[in-house]
Amino acid sequence: MSTNTDNTQSREHHNNLLEILQKHKVIENLVHKQDMPNHDLVETIVRKENLVQLQQALNHLPPIDIARILEQVAQDDQLLIWAQLSDDIKRAVLAHAPLSVLQILGKKEYKTEKYRIKAFNLSDGRLREIPIQTSQDLVETKPVWVDMVAPTFEERLWVGGIYGIEFPDPDRLSDLESSVFM
Repeated sequence: MSTNTDNTQSREHHNNLLEILQKHKVIENLVHKQDMPNHDLVETIVRKENLVQLQQALNHLPPIDIARILEQVAQDDQLLIWAQLSDDIKRAVLAHAPLSVLQILGKKEYKTEKYRIKAFNLSDGRLREIPIQTSQDLVETKPVWVDMVAPTFEERLWVGGIYGIEFPDPDRLSDLESSVFM
């Protein structure tokens, strides 16, 4: 009985979050079009109130549900939701988010490579590539080598979390430091 109650509550929180996102768009659009005194102040206050509601709704969802919602909503909504999460929640969500969501959240231009993270295992004395699309794919494989091509912050976090490694931000390393470290 408890599982049914949990599932019902999870669906209610999920639906509530989607309603808040929709309401946020409508209200933001209406307020933006209004001609009134102190327009910027009113717009800022309304936006902050909506974001507080969004944060409260997100606080009631487990990370796996947030990852599922991120898969279902438009890119702008993904970025809006992501900006409301604490770093701890972001780390937990990353474990469940597919690479397609990670790419949007990374806010970077992407190369045309099909997979940005590649894992390799040893098969008959040769390296064999294992396509990695989600963090779960990486957890399930037992690679002897992992290759990351221009990983986003989120990708560095979830790969590092799986292997207990903290990757430096390549934007903060000098050319010499990055070649020595990597």
